[in-house]
Amino acid sequence: MKILLLLVVVLCYVLHQSNCDPQQVVIFAMDGTISSHTTPRYMPLLHEFTSKGASTVQMRTIFSRHHAVNGWIPHFYGITALEYGCSDEGGCNTLTPSILDPKSIMDIFDDDLGYRIYLFSEKPSLIRGILGHTWPIVEFDASTDPTFFEDFHFSGDEESDRLILVHWNVIDRLGYTDGFGSENYNLMISCVDQQIHKITMQLWDYSPNGTTFLFMTDRGGKGFNHDLISMDALQVAFAMWGKNVKSHLNLMGHVVESQQIAPTLLDVVAHGNTDVVPSYWTVVPITQVYDDTHYAIMSQIPSPTTYPPVECRIPHYINHKYIISTIQLNVVLSLITAIAIITII
Repeated sequence: MKILLLLVVVLCYVLHQSNCDPQQVVIFAMDGTISSHTTPRYMPLLHEFTSKGASTVQMRTIFSRHHAVNGWIPHFYGITALEYGCSDEGGCNTLTPSILDPKSIMDIFDDDLGYRIYLFSEKPSLIRGILGHTWPIVEFDASTDPTFFEDFHFSGDEESDRLILVHWNVIDRLGYTDGFGSENYNLMISCVDQQIHKITMQLWDYSPNGTTFLFMTDRGGKGFNHDLISMDALQVAFAMWGKNVKSHLNLMGHVVESQQIAPTLLDVVAHGNTDVVPSYWTVVPITQVYDDTHYAIMSQIPSPTTYPPVECRIPHYINHKYIISTIQLNVVLSLITAIAIITII
């Protein structure tokens, strides 16, 4: 028996197969993140991972001016927000959906692949609005409780395959209050960069040959909002690395859309299993991403010795947008008052 176990271990090592490790999918989702701010200049630790996998900061997304849920629907469902029943003015569930009872990527992994689902979010109400499910959600605050990521572990059946979603909302919040690309905005992105690195290394260590990572953003912004139709809002970042993700695949210049994220993740994890692919998906996976031979392993990631830790507590949290709006309103009211006085005189 001992000889048989030894042969299995050796075979797993030689074949570089993840069948010997628990299967694990980790999704990082960041609200309101300018795609250009996910590059090495702002997120050097993330770059260490994405450069070993497939990535782009030019993925096209479906533009939604007012509702965050609308912007995430294509990422999680592989369909447009309009097909889901969302409108830009009224949000979701305001239109008659053209696709009835669509499944999110979480539903597919839960119902069809038997994965356990773990959700972590800074804004649980948003995630519930997107997924429409009763999975428990652990709430955290990246700006006030950075130690939350120091020991990122899970209870439950450790032998089960699992999908883990970690969702940050603080970047979007700072975009609205301090401005997209402001000092505090950039500082918090550096903090999230370190948090992603800590989580990745801990979870990758749990299953070195069985873990696939996905990083995605919904839309960026300019000034104090992302209502403007600009490339900062229309282009989003996308990256995958780990098991079955082709190494060193630069997707810059390729025409890829946010609707392809869910089909691509399913293709990478359950390649060839057509029974779990929804019949209503009209987009195809980014086929270049899948590679079951040449993919990155944890030992290829260098230790981040050149990047000093960043203080994650925002030093001055001021709602600049509110202040500016108040000043503008007072100026308008003053002008109206002056005109009225002149007219009376």
